[in-house]
Amino acid sequence: MKLKNIKYMIAVGAILLTISSCRKNFEDINTNPNNPTQTNPEYLFTYILKEGGGEYDMFTVNKSFLSQWIMYASKSFGNSTMPPYFYLTQQKIKGLWESFYTKILLNTNELLILTKDDPEAVNKYSLARIWKVYTFHKITDLWGNVPYSEALNSNILKPVYDNQEDIYSDMLNELGEAVAAIDYDKQSFSEDADILFHGDLDKWVKFANSLRLRLAIRSGNQSIVTELMNEDNFISNNNESANFYYPSSLDDRNPWFDYFENYETAIGQVSEFMVTKLQDLNDPRLPIYAQPTTVNTDTIIGMPNLLNVEEVVAFGYNYMNTSYPGLSFVADINAPNQLLSYSEVCFLKTEAALRSWGSSPAEAEQFYNDGVTASMQYNNIPDTEITNYLAGDAAFDGTLEQLITQKWIALYLNGFEAFAEYRRTSFPTLQKWDMELNGIIIVDTTLVTVDPETVPGRFPYPDNEPEFNSVNYNAAVEIQGPDNLYTKVWWATLNHNF
Repeated sequence: MKLKNIKYMIAVGAILLTISSCRKNFEDINTNPNNPTQTNPEYLFTYILKEGGGEYDMFTVNKSFLSQWIMYASKSFGNSTMPPYFYLTQQKIKGLWESFYTKILLNTNELLILTKDDPEAVNKYSLARIWKVYTFHKITDLWGNVPYSEALNSNILKPVYDNQEDIYSDMLNELGEAVAAIDYDKQSFSEDADILFHGDLDKWVKFANSLRLRLAIRSGNQSIVTELMNEDNFISNNNESANFYYPSSLDDRNPWFDYFENYETAIGQVSEFMVTKLQDLNDPRLPIYAQPTTVNTDTIIGMPNLLNVEEVVAFGYNYMNTSYPGLSFVADINAPNQLLSYSEVCFLKTEAALRSWGSSPAEAEQFYNDGVTASMQYNNIPDTEITNYLAGDAAFDGTLEQLITQKWIALYLNGFEAFAEYRRTSFPTLQKWDMELNGIIIVDTTLVTVDPETVPGRFPYPDNEPEFNSVNYNAAVEIQGPDNLYTKVWWATLNHNF
């Protein structure tokens, strides 16, 4: 099934700006014109996977904001002006909020309604539950307290904002119940409809368990981590990773490729911090992650983060003498979007072992080595280089800083997850230049550590929520804190140190 044809199967229609304002016309919005009385679950499933795995608003927020905040990338030279480094436009906030709630979740809910009461569709219902959790997990990690328990109830136009702690508790339960309900004797979605795992229920179970481990580690849920570690039924190799592969069609191809092909100078340069970190570790992934500069094809140079316009001019940086992201990321039309990788699972297991949650610290080094190896192999690094790396500067030392730094390297350009892990742990230790200028002449520079308190902690809500859902919006702000970039989400307030 070609993804572009889904547009004719699921008429998403005009997307309004809030949950409350879009829900009234959902029956019209979510209608299959070829079957006006009922939507085919196969089409719905393909659509929600496509939107959740590769939606364009997610890409632009990742490229323009999250990947820069977490120092994978730096500012592009596609614009003549440079806005403040830590900022986020309401256009992007609303676009992402709408995409999550109206494109993905309302269609996911329709799929749940269609399959809930059919015993033969128990697997379809379970997979829809898993995808619903995956979507809500991304929403609450960005905004904190959000509409959840009432969000998809068509009879409630102004849903409450649930506390993130309660959302996490329910998501963990949902994943456990969904996995337990899967029946291998019953049918699931067809290989064509399931564009993520092509009808392989084993992979869906492992994905759900791995996602549950991610959520349990993030929320400090020792009992569920221990349960999962004892069962040990996770993604277990790179072939089982949850990778969303983009097709080659013009409408659906890899957005990094699309952007690089059409707006090369606006794609953004790689971060100097990232380049230096990999150089310090003698990391063989560096030439995979970054291209040589245009003016010197033997050199990779990153663009420093947190510079203003005057400092960029003083440094003499431009798009010719700094590096773009690696060709395997931006020049491959079919390059996948990694939703949850085997390497990440290994690093999650490492953390569980170091905390003695369902494993012992003695097992942590093997899990860590497996995680580094998985990332290296995914990027086609030869085995000899992997062995040398793990015996050298990246040799296991049992610290949370090393673990999260290696996870950050493996998550390259996955700003959503890397941003979450930084807010949770304050690692890797980000750095910036403190500069003294005389005009455009550099008088002095000092490399300083970025204070984690100065890095955003969440996204502000869409600015029309106070009007459309004022009572519940105000209650959420009262509980969570000011509706700005720097208020922390619940799990970021927990103590995650060893």
